[in-house]
Amino acid sequence: MSFIDFTDKEGSIHKSISGLSLIVLRGKNNEIKKLRKNFIESNILFTDFTETMTGDTFKEQLDKTLETSEEEMKYFCIVGFGEKDIIDPLTKKFSLWH
Repeated sequence: MSFIDFTDKEGSIHKSISGLSLIVLRGKNNEIKKLRKNFIESNILFTDFTETMTGDTFKEQLDKTLETSEEEMKYFCIVGFGEKDIIDPLTKKFSLWH
C-alpha cells in the first residue's frame, strides 16, 4: 500500500489517502462472511468491520464482539490486500459501490 497526503486549494491536508486505485464493491452480510472465509483459506491479508465494533466504548465493543458467534456476526465491510489474480476470482460476484 502507498498512502500520501492530498492538499486542497485552501492548503487543508487530507492525510493518508491511498496513492493506489481502490475498487469498492458492495455485498450483503452473508456474501461478506463467505468472502472472509475465502480470504482466510487463501491466506489473504484482510481486516473487517462488524456491527459489534460500533457504539459504546472500545471496551464494550470488545466485549460485544467476544460475546457474538461468527454465525451471528453482522459485517459492514471487509478489506483485502493481495494479488489481483487471487482476489478478483473471490470478489467477482460483488457489484461496484456507487
